[in-house]
Formats: sequence, C-alpha cells, structure tokens
Amino acid sequence: DGVACDGYCKVWYHFTCLDIAEDEQGSITASREKWLCTECARLDDTLAFLLKEVENLKKQNSHLTDRLRVLDTITATSLEEPVPVSALSTRSSPLTTTAIMSDAEITKERREPLAET
Repeated sequence: DGVACDGYCKVWYHFTCLDIAEDEQGSITASREKWLCTECARLDDTLAFLLKEVENLKKQNSHLTDRLRVLDTITATSLEEPVPVSALSTRSSPLTTTAIMSDAEITKERREPLAET
C-alpha cells in the first residue's frame, strides 16, 4: 500500500518507506485529501510565498507609478504655472493646496491674466 503525491512530482510512495504507521495509512487513503511529499510540500510553501511577494510588489509598483505621474506633472509644468487638479494623484501630493487650481481656473487665468498690483 502507498500514496501518490498530489504535488509536482506525482511520485508513488510506499507507506512503509515513508515510515507512516498503519493506523495513519487508512486515514490518508480514506480521506483522499491532497497529500504532498516533503519536497513538494516545501515547493508548495515556497510558491505560495513567492506569489504573495509578487502581489506586494505589484501594489508597490502601482503606488510608485502614481507618485511618478505626479512628479512628471510637476516637472513638466513651470513653478509659476498652477498644476491642474485632474493631473494630481488623490493619494498623495507634495504640493500644498494653495498651489492647486482647477482646470477651469487655469483656463480662465490664461485667458484673463491677473492684473499686477
């Protein structure tokens, strides 16, 4: 009697070679839950860890992409010109609210410059 690994290797293992007691052998065979050999269990754990790391890196990349877009907008616009609200990330911005104008305000200011006092 034995059990086949449900992991990557698909190898058949004898219960006696695995040193599994007879009372445990019946529960493994009867339950037919996923059974992994030691090596495949280690690979499975490693794969789960790596997939989690990939998801974390995707989130970090998304956040950095948002910040880069804001920085690109700031550097592309001279300091004397206001930055449109639509160009800023809603999550974070190094600009103060006094430097932010709506797109309509920018358009109006370009048509009608403020008189110098």
